Amino acid sequence: MEGNTTFLPVEITVLDYLAPVNPVETAPKLKYEYHEGIYSILPDLDSIYPLATGIVSNFDLSPRLKDDYFAFIFSGLINIPESGAYTFYTASDDGSKLFIDGYEVVDNDGAHGVQEASGSIPLAAGMHRIVVSFFEIGGGEVLEVNYKGPNTEKQAIPDSILFIDLSPVAATGA
Repeated sequence: MEGNTTFLPVEITVLDYLAPVNPVETAPKLKYEYHEGIYSILPDLDSIYPLATGIVSNFDLSPRLKDDYFAFIFSGLINIPESGAYTFYTASDDGSKLFIDGYEVVDNDGAHGVQEASGSIPLAAGMHRIVVSFFEIGGGEVLEVNYKGPNTEKQAIPDSILFIDLSPVAATGA
């Protein structure tokens, strides 16, 4: 049928629930790195030295130093309350991506007005690494990060389940 196109959300196939990371020591909050530049897609921010770093309670754009041409990487841990399939969402203006334990779950990249994208992943109960990347060109500065799972309706990820890993880095002898 011409003119009728259906797009399905991104789904990740994993053979089993992803095991939690079980850090030795944690503290509430998230880490962030702040960058400035002109981007039309998310750059490899890990290869660019950040202009500023800090700690926030949630995925918060208020530490920005200007309203256009900036990017953030938020990183930490999310405490998943029970094993099951979890759907994560980002609504952003402009681009964003969300990773759980290194898996890209949400791809909402590119220059655009506010739009939402989602993806699902099976997670075992416990702590999992979460990374959200975001960039802003112009217009509104919007980043909303939501999730839903077993016995959890779609909602903003609460501050109470976001943590920083304070575990000492194991010596490698290198």
